Amino acid sequence: MAILSKYSLEKYNSLLLPEIANNELKNKNAEFDELIKNITPIIKKNKIELGLRLLHGHNIPLKGEQAMVEKFDYFQEEPALITSADSPNASYPASWILSDDQYWVFEYSSDPYVKKVYERLEDSSVLDEISAQIRKYKLDSLIGPCITARETLNKFDMSEGKSFVEHTIKIEDKFVNIVRSRPNDESATNGIKTIWGVKINDSCITNIPCFCCINDNDNKRRHFV
Repeated sequence: MAILSKYSLEKYNSLLLPEIANNELKNKNAEFDELIKNITPIIKKNKIELGLRLLHGHNIPLKGEQAMVEKFDYFQEEPALITSADSPNASYPASWILSDDQYWVFEYSSDPYVKKVYERLEDSSVLDEISAQIRKYKLDSLIGPCITARETLNKFDMSEGKSFVEHTIKIEDKFVNIVRSRPNDESATNGIKTIWGVKINDSCITNIPCFCCINDNDNKRRHFV
């Protein structure tokens, strides 16, 4: 099994903005549809909480040893997954960039379920199988494998009419990405899907659409997950 813990700030900073990455992926829809078709049975056979991410950056400044790290917390008294520039210590790789025939961490998470799946991947070839399919269709500059499960998912209200919404906002002097449960009517027409998965269990974030809304009324960037 390849090393899964390598990180490169240079590789992260070279990622495209969401709308640009999405436009490039649209030009490869046929290949991407085949990729989804091929990896779904691999994930189901192994019963492992994996999926795909659209590789993209957020224009959030990263310095030194910082990476994009996801943590569960409460924001404005609501449960939230908050991703920000932070030290990756005490967190685990949750998604990867495929480059130079190696795995480079895209984003980290402190979620216990991510830790469990990550440790399983260290002794499994399934990530290599999925990554081989990504490379087969020459989508490795746009798509990376990811862990889709979160132990904290049960804290969110995902009843009918609700979906995850991600806002990029500034708190004091720091930009962060905040994912919360929101009514579907907050969605936008210019949707950008940034995650694809298989529902292995109720802890999985699956094929739920993500939307990117640029320059909305409060000058926030939004992704609807």
